[in-house]
Amino acid sequence: MQHDALALTAALRKTFVNMNLARVRLDELGRMSLSDSGTEVWMSTSAKYEPFYRWLEKILTTVETYTDTDRLVRRADTNHGRESGGVG
Repeated sequence: MQHDALALTAALRKTFVNMNLARVRLDELGRMSLSDSGTEVWMSTSAKYEPFYRWLEKILTTVETYTDTDRLVRRADTNHGRESGGVG
């Protein structure tokens, strides 16, 4: 879904999503609405779609290729433990 990738770019502090502070509240069903007495949160207000699409296409089409199996195995061994917390 497009909004998932846009949310990721906001978390990565990319400049594709414009954010502003807003006061919101949640009702008993979890629906959000603006409220002067609500909690202040950062909300997305707009997105810069064209640069986002270019960035996303570049990320999705840039693939590392390995021709040297030994190098791939060494890289996997070097990363072992960091990704899994050293367990396993």
